[in-house]
Amino acid sequence: MPATVVVSILQGAAAVLAFSRTSDLLSDVLKSYVREEDGAVILRVVGGLGVAIFCLEWVALALAFMLRYYAYVDREFLEWRN
Repeated sequence: MPATVVVSILQGAAAVLAFSRTSDLLSDVLKSYVREEDGAVILRVVGGLGVAIFCLEWVALALAFMLRYYAYVDREFLEWRN
């Protein structure tokens, strides 16, 4: 689970970078054979999808944490009753 959190944070940072700094990435970092306008559209779509996946990963992590917590609480309650 800690590895998933770290990967999710790095993926979200890369997605925000691709989405918000598109022109800087195209002019400085990426030398491509694609036209600059098409490259900007591609990077923005990739950045938007990355942000969406980042949010879904955190929802899944929160759900997994809650389910594990409730299973722990129920186990303690059942042990206490017996």
